[in-house]
Amino acid sequence: MRALFSCAVFVLCVGATVTGCSDSDGSGPTTAATPSSSVEFVLPLTPPDGKVGQLYNLRLSAKGGVQPYTFSDDGGLTATGLTTSPDGVVSGTPTLAGTFRVQFEVRSADGRSTAGHVTSVTIDP
Repeated sequence: MRALFSCAVFVLCVGATVTGCSDSDGSGPTTAATPSSSVEFVLPLTPPDGKVGQLYNLRLSAKGGVQPYTFSDDGGLTATGLTTSPDGVVSGTPTLAGTFRVQFEVRSADGRSTAGHVTSVTIDP
């Protein structure tokens, strides 16, 4: 006798997948994954202006998802002498004046949730 199975897969907005299967008479096994909440930046994220030759320090923060978070940037601050550490500290001594576009990213510890935020950092001469 051949059993018929039906399956459903739902992709939730938080990036989790929930799968449920049962045989044709409804008596078969079912499984479900529990979704986690999405990670997001705590806003407003308006970086303070910096000054060439003076120490710069900014602490990024996030909420949701699974801690600890890992922060990064798209390299938009490299020319300025600033770096973003994995724990969310943007620091360094700027060497170049200007306004620099940067995209920060945060990833939750389970790797299932990420968020990005585009902003600009101004370094005065």
